[in-house]
Amino acid sequence: MCNKDVENSVIVILPLLFVLFSPKSFVFRSINFFVDEMKERERHK
Repeated sequence: MCNKDVENSVIVILPLLFVLFSPKSFVFRSINFFVDEMKERERHK
């Protein structure tokens, strides 16, 4: 794998990560929701 390939994949992956983990994203909300649920369960034990 040459450096050019690495650069290209980084250019593609970074925006994807940014989109996935931006606060408005569905994935981000789902993770937050899940974490909150787990905390609630721990509290009720």
